[in-house]
Amino acid sequence: MRRFLKPTLLALAAILFAGASWYGYRAMYANERDALLKETADLRRAQVAYEKELQRQQAVRDRLAAMASTTLGKQFDRVDHRLRTGLSRVGQDSGLADVVVSSTPPKDERNPAAVARNMERLMQDRIKKSPNFSVVRAQVKGTGTLPQVLQALATYSCQPWIHRIDTLTIRPVGRERERFELKLDVATIWMPDLSTDNPNDPPIVAPGESGVQAIALITAKNVFKVPTPPPRTPNRAVVAAPPQPQEPAPPFAEWKLTGVISGRRGVEALMLNMRDGERRVLAPGSAVLGATLVSGAGEEAVFELEGTMWTVRTGATLADRIRKE
Repeated sequence: MRRFLKPTLLALAAILFAGASWYGYRAMYANERDALLKETADLRRAQVAYEKELQRQQAVRDRLAAMASTTLGKQFDRVDHRLRTGLSRVGQDSGLADVVVSSTPPKDERNPAAVARNMERLMQDRIKKSPNFSVVRAQVKGTGTLPQVLQALATYSCQPWIHRIDTLTIRPVGRERERFELKLDVATIWMPDLSTDNPNDPPIVAPGESGVQAIALITAKNVFKVPTPPPRTPNRAVVAAPPQPQEPAPPFAEWKLTGVISGRRGVEALMLNMRDGERRVLAPGSAVLGATLVSGAGEEAVFELEGTMWTVRTGATLADRIRKE
């Protein structure tokens, strides 16, 4: 019995020594190594995630820069002036008459993330205090033939600085339904922190080939006009009286007030000669046919003619002036 006691004790001691060695190995080295390996793996995964996020942020910055390149400037006065002038130019270049443009002050647009759930309160407050961008809305309306109205609509639609067309109305004018009124509510984005001060006004972009073909297809038939019934066979020939010659319009009737703009350069009146298409931008003190611009506000301009003050509304000619009391 005693001869087996000593080997048993030696085996038990060896087992205890191995267990203690294993425990010391795990406690002094292996556990700390495994923790460091896990932390290293977590850091590498976080690095990959951060790199992907940075790539997405670069893509967002590129998109913001591309969008900012289509805006009309940093200063609101310049943005408002360019928006109103551009809308008026497109309408007049398309052949529309009685072009009237109006605009509204900018309205801040907030980030939808400001009302998202499970977001940190400080982050939500910061997002709420800083608007993403502002929107300037304007309305333009004018009258013309169906091809002219569709040409204007196609040209408005392809302008990069018109970021959205909110509403569109085409309404026949008159019993013959040969002329139409076009009315558009548009919006442009104002991003003063990203936009640049380009001294040149944005060019007017012409519609592409697809837009021209669409206009041709629509204007091939005036769907707004009631078909004319076939004429009856007359019992006898009726000789129509020759038309009476019309007296030439007075010179004042040739010049129409198409808009009044108030910006950094002060009040300006946009004038259009309906006979030859000549355009003039009048500042206070400038004159046309002896009528000197004095002031302007809203949709009216005040002219002085031979010592008398006259009021002219947007869309009216100088011949339609009203004496100012």
